[in-house]
Amino acid sequence: MKLRTHLALLVAATALPVLILAVAVVILVQRDRQASVESGLQETARAVAVAVERELDSSITVLRTLAASPALDGRDFAAFYEQARRAREVNPRWLTVYLVDASGHQVFTLLRPLGTPLPEAADFDYVRAVLETRRPYVSDLAFGAVSRRHIVTINVPVLRERGVRYVLGASLMSDAFAELLAQQMRAGGSVAAIRDRHDVLVARSREHDRYVGTTPTPAFARQLRSVRGHERIFEVTGFDGARLHAALSRVPTSDYLVLVATPVVQASAGWWLLWIGGGAIVLASFAGAALLARRIGRPIAALSRNAAELAGEEPLSAVPRSSVPEVAAVHEAMVRAAAALRERSAERQGRQAAEAARAEAEKLSRDKDEFLAMLSHELRNPLGAIASAVSILNRVGHDEKPAVRAREIVARQVEHLTGIVDDLLDVSRVTMGKIVLSLRPVDLAELVRRYVERLDTERRTSRHDVTLSIAAAWVNGDETRLEQIVGNLLGNALKYTPGGGRIAVRVDAEGEHVVLEVRDSGIGIAPDRLPHVFDLFFQGERALDRSQGGLGIGLTLVKRLTELHGGSVAATSAGVNQGSTFTIRLPRIAPVMTSRERLPGGRRRQARRVLIVEDNADAREMLRTALELLGHTVSEAGDGEAGVTQAAATRPDVAIIDLGLPGLDGYGVAAHIRRQPGGETVLLVALTGYGLPEDRRRSADAGFDVHLVKPVEPEQLAEVIGRELGEVRP
Repeated sequence: MKLRTHLALLVAATALPVLILAVAVVILVQRDRQASVESGLQETARAVAVAVERELDSSITVLRTLAASPALDGRDFAAFYEQARRAREVNPRWLTVYLVDASGHQVFTLLRPLGTPLPEAADFDYVRAVLETRRPYVSDLAFGAVSRRHIVTINVPVLRERGVRYVLGASLMSDAFAELLAQQMRAGGSVAAIRDRHDVLVARSREHDRYVGTTPTPAFARQLRSVRGHERIFEVTGFDGARLHAALSRVPTSDYLVLVATPVVQASAGWWLLWIGGGAIVLASFAGAALLARRIGRPIAALSRNAAELAGEEPLSAVPRSSVPEVAAVHEAMVRAAAALRERSAERQGRQAAEAARAEAEKLSRDKDEFLAMLSHELRNPLGAIASAVSILNRVGHDEKPAVRAREIVARQVEHLTGIVDDLLDVSRVTMGKIVLSLRPVDLAELVRRYVERLDTERRTSRHDVTLSIAAAWVNGDETRLEQIVGNLLGNALKYTPGGGRIAVRVDAEGEHVVLEVRDSGIGIAPDRLPHVFDLFFQGERALDRSQGGLGIGLTLVKRLTELHGGSVAATSAGVNQGSTFTIRLPRIAPVMTSRERLPGGRRRQARRVLIVEDNADAREMLRTALELLGHTVSEAGDGEAGVTQAAATRPDVAIIDLGLPGLDGYGVAAHIRRQPGGETVLLVALTGYGLPEDRRRSADAGFDVHLVKPVEPEQLAEVIGRELGEVRP
């Protein structure tokens, strides 16, 4: 029989089951309503606690990022004050950011200008808590001494090598938590509240200003103490005397309590009458309805399970055999729908995964390029100032041995830092295929000999026994990149070979290849690490003092640059403390006869009027002093607008302009100078930390004659000026 026939028989045979169902519904609704209220309250309390936890974690994450700022290492509080101010701008819930040192002295707060005397914070609970635990700490509700507002402070330790140097914190107004609660409790008549460790009310979703800072009644406080640390439902009397169902959840980060409450619902008398009548009907007609309910209920319940399984994209379970054809038809339709749904879901997930992976890869590529460009810019500014200072010391400094030694150390460190920047940029360029080789015939043996002589001159080989076995061997290569390969291999050999060790360098022709071999008696390479020595950022075993340094990119550059030359590189080692051998093979070419052309000496340099436009005061001062020592007349400006004004007033022969100026940038300064009377004859020199090909093209398009990348030796700059103005032959 069909389903409708069964239903007709059910209605005809037993009219009473309808009433039975009504009674059952009353019972179920009563129970379900109570359970729903309690479950909903508890889920809401958990959700609100999660939202509060997320808000606190977000602030802690931002504060930890600020705490890692290099400005704190150098006690550059002005720079860190500016960083904190920008962080507050992107965190509108913050009232202020403050910094307290380990002695409890408050260094600054964004509510006052930097340098304003501030009250001591040594006795504040949050300072002691962070210093003792070295972990983030969220305070109880407090009334700010400076802000004069109810606040909660979020504090993180500023950890350095000797422990907690500072306590960095942000103050959140309690109003921010009230807004958060109000957003979570938009619908319904429920109210949410947050209480701190001492049960003081931190925030309330309604009438916050009226109740903030209040303590609970003694009875309510006892209830809170009995349930703290547990999730449970209990009844409580509200501020207005009404009885409330309340749910509690704890916020782990702060040990705060989140309470969500709703009025107790009273059942009406009609419900009780219906329940009594329904009970009587159940007793009268239960037996007659049981058989028919069983015949229909089992297959319908199975179909219901099928529907839930279909929604969850799970395999469909079997349906009991039924005399109702519609049941079998529905089950078959569900099977077909489940297959189609799985197919469409797989296609959709595949598309989404591919799109997400592509977007993430593009973003990572952009972020990496921007990071490397900014890293270069930020490092090259101080390097330029140091390089200029060394040049001045070499001209006007004393000849005492300590002064000479100090100049040598500074110059060597400048060269080292410049090499780090260049290696970082080269890794990025090689990885993205942006390295373009300037190929020409090169005698690799002569290149190695010159490089070792330079190391000898710099006394970098004085602690080692370095031997050369070289014979003329010509390759078609980029001399600068080949020297970079040789420098990385010899640098590693010197670094990882103890004093008194041996380093043997061999260059020779073997068949169709030129072989460069660097063999040392140093610390060697463990067998399990040998296959990874050319991986990017790979680091060998390190001592605790990390005295050997390195970024793990040198050998990666060696491998990539060698492959760009059409060659190969291999590393071998017998094990730890057994030394290492690195062998490079490059395609060999026929020897090329060259002769060095000696140009007649150039004319003497003339004194020029030079304008320096540079926002870094130290770099500007050092460059000015160096150029004045070379006989030039120098004027200067610290920003773009001042540079344009100085150019119009002094009519310089040469303008040296930093591209990254505040306000009017270097490109704009160049355009203004070109439009001034006589501006078309001014030699415009772009001096910047950005040196990618697109940066050079942009400066040329803006009208610059020369693009120099920091750091630049003053002698080199003077040589460029002389060459461009026709004083010295290139």
